[in-house]
Amino acid sequence: MARSKDAAAQAPIKAPEGYPDDVFDSQYTQIRKNAGSLTHNLGHNTVTYLKELFPVIDWLPRYNLSWFTGDLIAGVTVTGVIIPQALAYATLAGVPVQYGLYTGVAGMFFYFLFATSKDVTIGATAVLSQLLGQVIASINSDNKYSPISIAVIIAFFQGIIELVLGLLRLGIVVDFLPSSVISGFTTGAGLTVIIGQIPGLFGIQGVNTNDPSSLNILINTIKNASTLSNLDTAFGVSALVFLLLVKYTTLILARRFPKLAWLKWVSITRNLVALVVFTGISYAISKDAKNGKYPISLVKTVPAGLAGVAVPNLGDAGLVARAAQGLPAVLIIAIIEHISVAKSFGRINNYKVSPNQELVALGLVNLLGSFIGGIPSTGSFSRTAIKSASGVRSPFAGLITSVLVLIALYTITPALFWISKASLSALIIAAITELFAPPEVIKQLWDIQFTDFLSFWVALFVTVIFNIETGIEVSIGFALVILLYRIARPRIQPLVQHAGKWYSLGQSHGLETSQPPAGVLVFRPEESLTYPNASYITEKILDEAKERTRYGGVVTKHSNDKVWSDSTGLAKKTDLSGERPILRSLVVDLSSVNFVDATGIQALIDLRHELDRYAGHNVAIHFSRVKPALVRPINYFLQTTNSKKVVAAVGNTSGVADPEASQEHLWVPQDATRFIHKSISDAVSATVV
Repeated sequence: MARSKDAAAQAPIKAPEGYPDDVFDSQYTQIRKNAGSLTHNLGHNTVTYLKELFPVIDWLPRYNLSWFTGDLIAGVTVTGVIIPQALAYATLAGVPVQYGLYTGVAGMFFYFLFATSKDVTIGATAVLSQLLGQVIASINSDNKYSPISIAVIIAFFQGIIELVLGLLRLGIVVDFLPSSVISGFTTGAGLTVIIGQIPGLFGIQGVNTNDPSSLNILINTIKNASTLSNLDTAFGVSALVFLLLVKYTTLILARRFPKLAWLKWVSITRNLVALVVFTGISYAISKDAKNGKYPISLVKTVPAGLAGVAVPNLGDAGLVARAAQGLPAVLIIAIIEHISVAKSFGRINNYKVSPNQELVALGLVNLLGSFIGGIPSTGSFSRTAIKSASGVRSPFAGLITSVLVLIALYTITPALFWISKASLSALIIAAITELFAPPEVIKQLWDIQFTDFLSFWVALFVTVIFNIETGIEVSIGFALVILLYRIARPRIQPLVQHAGKWYSLGQSHGLETSQPPAGVLVFRPEESLTYPNASYITEKILDEAKERTRYGGVVTKHSNDKVWSDSTGLAKKTDLSGERPILRSLVVDLSSVNFVDATGIQALIDLRHELDRYAGHNVAIHFSRVKPALVRPINYFLQTTNSKKVVAAVGNTSGVADPEASQEHLWVPQDATRFIHKSISDAVSATVV
């Protein structure tokens, strides 16, 4: 005997077996509980949050002499690398070389206080500096402002945004870019940087190396090849050959003779050795030049000390407006580079970094660094690798490097005058090769997933053919399109059973499988049931139901008895033979579903109505392995649609709706939960009852 509506309304809703009692709490109750928990733990959470902002508080009290030894070696070693690279990358950005050193001082001094990575070395990098140079050239075509004034303003606002993202714990934004896109983009950006350094390597004049298009740079380099300087070419090519020869020779020897530890240090110091040697040669052949006519292109005067200390010019609205145009691309590249480097070396050295805290650290580096002339900076892959290989023990090594670079600014700047620009180009080219994705990584992408392989090449070619800014924009867009497509068009096939386990048809090849009972279909959606894919999933289920079961609804002879858009049920088009059963039950396994929104529930309701019309009776829909967070919305669906008694279709071969199906026997709330089961097998067994 059916219970009354009043009894149904008064009866308490019990949780399904195996679920906590609070699964049916209203959203208001859940919010109130969460707010209460947050308020109760506010003091503890606040203290924890503040401690996370200053990781140095945790590790500095445990600092010891052994750590200091490793940090000192790493700090000194990285100093020998950061000085030549900082000078080289400043030229990429189109600013005076000393600003690369200012950036290095700021990066290492401020970072160690907030870092969660012992390995990361922050400063100017090849890709970011190349992008910065292109951005400045495009937004300052009339040369109204000095390049450094724009670079400093960009660094200031970049720092603020990164800091806010970190404080609000929004580091999740980095997770929207797959590693395949990052690899393709960095490889393409590396090729772009190399193309931009060819004129400097050979001393070719009249080429705008900040042209956004690499193809234009290449074409103009060929056109102006007649201006090639033999002496600059000698410096550039010799330095490049030396750097690559030392790098790969030591690499090969280290593999064959792993006990020769000194080979590592030869490789690490190659940049500094090249800078000293070729600067010495440059000085020897240029010191006697008269009237400033030097035989090779030189860096020339580098001011001593922190001559760039100044408050960023925020009062000039025109300057700020121009900087804002170039900010998004610089910001994205800086974040991607830094988090990628931090995560990579955390993984290599078995410790975990916090992307949110790294954004805080990076933001403060750029924000505070802009006051001493720092240009946009981020984590450097090559310098981080060297720091890691040098045996760094803590972020304190960064402070050592910062102090040493600062000392260098006050002591060796006269010597920097004689550095050959061609040798700096060689240094950039040699360093940038480390950004290229190795062949085994590309093969891995091909072996794992074709869309990842395709994403890699799209990112690479767009970056090289157009420019770095377009490359990252298209790369992000392409990655999001692939992601949305995967969410919106998930795979969904009927399940079959093998050895007590359930497999989709696509996974069951070669297995001896058994079908569910006649008239029962089992499905497992592979994505959450949300607005992008809800209609697609339910339509696929409906299509499969029509394919595997026969029509059991009312059969009509004339189309004027049907809705104009629905031909189902017309006598001449309806298969009433007994070869296929009438659908009586549907089992939906939600083990892969983590979220169901209102659109998803509405799609299930629509599916239920369509199945009822097609089968000619109320089709029982059972759910298995429902996550606790989904019990309440699924129960809402069950209570909404289970307003009529479920009638088994066994034996109903007439093709006419069972008259008993129209009797309105209301389910009480507890009855709805019997359609939620622990396993697929339990759900299928319930359909047989």
